[in-house]
Amino acid sequence: HFLFTFPVVLSSAVAYNICRFLFLTRMIILEHTFDNYNYESLQKFTYIFVRIAMYINKEHPNPWTELWDFQLVGSSFNGDTGVSRQATLRRAAKKQAEFESVIVGLERYEFDGNPASRVFFDGREAGNVPADVALELAEMESAGYLVDGEDCDVYGGPEDDFPDKKYGARLYLRVWRQPTTAEREASFA
Repeated sequence: HFLFTFPVVLSSAVAYNICRFLFLTRMIILEHTFDNYNYESLQKFTYIFVRIAMYINKEHPNPWTELWDFQLVGSSFNGDTGVSRQATLRRAAKKQAEFESVIVGLERYEFDGNPASRVFFDGREAGNVPADVALELAEMESAGYLVDGEDCDVYGGPEDDFPDKKYGARLYLRVWRQPTTAEREASFA
């Protein structure tokens, strides 16, 4: 990992743009020290960085469907069965490189009294849904929505210059409910 530190206090706009660039390009992993920041700056920067790092894209193709995508978390740990989640991601990356599809599944459970979701690629544990996203998904399911794993995009993994580089993945979910008769008729108009 690279350690990237800011020697001076940056404005929120500059910090935001730097973090956005690093996150979107996935060129390096950002580890940040806050030695030169006062508490207020730290709070602003942390909020901006967390919003970028845990960013969820949401599209609404119609009133009863949402398409979500976000980063998988916990992929560097072993699964409940003791199998390496990195092995699952490596296998999925190989399948994607060969243009084969990967089946994405979710399993809801509770962790410390809060809703959580495990993620499976081809039936093998790959990681978890971020806690705040799992909470929102649980609320949607309680409101009658269904959640389907649509796809994943596995990235990273060992390289010649970075043999310890870990795999990661972006998940694509469909959150939907049955349309009302009026909604269905309006979609055909």
